[in-house]
Amino acid sequence: MNKTFYYILAAAGEALIIAAFLVFGGEMPENILTLNIVVASIVFQLAVFTIATPAVSLDDPAGRQAAGIGIRWYVKGLYAFAALGAMLLMNTGSIVAFRYQLIVQLVLLFVLACGIFAGITSSAKAARVHAAESQRQGGIDEARRAVRALAEQTAHAEGVSADVKARIDKLAETLRYTSPCLSTEAADTERRIVEIAGDMRRAIPAYTLNEKNIAALLDEMEMLCNRRSRACLA
Repeated sequence: MNKTFYYILAAAGEALIIAAFLVFGGEMPENILTLNIVVASIVFQLAVFTIATPAVSLDDPAGRQAAGIGIRWYVKGLYAFAALGAMLLMNTGSIVAFRYQLIVQLVLLFVLACGIFAGITSSAKAARVHAAESQRQGGIDEARRAVRALAEQTAHAEGVSADVKARIDKLAETLRYTSPCLSTEAADTERRIVEIAGDMRRAIPAYTLNEKNIAALLDEMEMLCNRRSRACLA
């Protein structure tokens, strides 16, 4: 929703609420009338804010809003129903004393605040889970890209034996089906795989001169890829 339209709607609705209470609630004590205006205003502004704010942000890969949306909507709806219902009940017929009305509305407002806090907590948890998952996924993705790039280079390189090409292709396939893992050992292994892949890519153009070094690096990479494929298995 356009922000300007939101502000206009919020201001116009607020003006109508105040006018309606002043016109139809003139016989109420001033303190109760003020309390009712405040309660009605809170309910209205919550409704407008909920409508104006997207339920889920497509720009948030962590899905923070989605995680707490159920709690937020439920508690806002419950508060609106209870606050307006209490207002009507306590001001129909014999008007309940102001101090009791104030206590009831403060309790309901406290429940609203607790619900919003629970929604925020759920959103924050979703963000932490997403960050941890991104960290887990990032290392293995980098290792996959590095070995895949190495395989593509060797596939077109002159002088590289078919056996070496096949072994590198097999490593790329192994990493393709390797699950993400959040552990120090897995992260260290992934970093070393990336380093070796880089060293091999630099050595491949002069394969004949670097054949022994490439063979040693390939042996190490095979050991590391096999170790990484077994890491974090339940």
